[in-house]
Amino acid sequence: MKVKNLNIITITALVFLLIVGAFSISVSAAVAWSDDFSDGNYEGWTILGGGFDTPVSPKYSLTCSPAGLSMIYHPSTQYHGSWLFELYEDGTDEREIEVLFMATGTTLQDFEGYSIHLRYWGSDYDVALFRWNYSSIFDVSMKTPLDQYDIWTSGSTLPDPGWHWYNVTRDLDGNFTVSRDDIIIITTSPEVEEFEFDGPNNTSDKFVVKAEEYASIDTIVVGTDLPPITTETTSTTSTTTSTTTSTTTLTTTTTNGTQPDLTSLLPIIGIGAAAVIIVVVIILKKK
Repeated sequence: MKVKNLNIITITALVFLLIVGAFSISVSAAVAWSDDFSDGNYEGWTILGGGFDTPVSPKYSLTCSPAGLSMIYHPSTQYHGSWLFELYEDGTDEREIEVLFMATGTTLQDFEGYSIHLRYWGSDYDVALFRWNYSSIFDVSMKTPLDQYDIWTSGSTLPDPGWHWYNVTRDLDGNFTVSRDDIIIITTSPEVEEFEFDGPNNTSDKFVVKAEEYASIDTIVVGTDLPPITTETTSTTSTTTSTTTSTTTLTTTTTNGTQPDLTSLLPIIGIGAAAVIIVVVIILKKK
């Protein structure tokens, strides 16, 4: 009887270890924090200047009030990993928005870190990756462009206004990759781009949004080893109209502080557990 009980305990322990191992693999994609503003407010954020709203139409988002330049931040200590967010692009110089996804400081005079800036620059509409660094000589923060990508240039057709996903990743060595929707648009390395500074900035305590009137950001997800974003375009036709819609899928749950969905692993866990039990039973029969 003792041997039989011991065998049962052994089987139970093996199955438990298998389940725990599968769960530990799944939670390696960890969300530090997120906000999709679907609750209709920006609780957890602190306004540094100006004002923000969370309008319902065309969808819930964090939108700068019509009061010129506004700034707001959320606590965020991440300095490597992924920063995902949606920006509304309308191709004008009136709704510029800059996201300091890694930042310290509270004013334009003392910010340090890195940012993505959606801007109308000269005759072009582009997105740029910047390094913010405090200058003791000028007693102000200086912005240095690391790289940029032209969304629209003069002479080409201006894209229709709409939401686009931005995925910024940074490794422990300070290498950046920036994607717009599912296309990589910017890559930089500290060896090439940060020769003016002592080295990469590895400090952050804020995620700052700096926006002009009616500029909008939505669905912010900050974490490590986040799944990729995929964009699918589908067409629907009716008797009167024909429309094309773009659907962006992020497989990580974006409710504040939650982990990725584990239910997709249940079939694998079940098969693995059954396999372990079969192996143990075969061993016991041989005995």
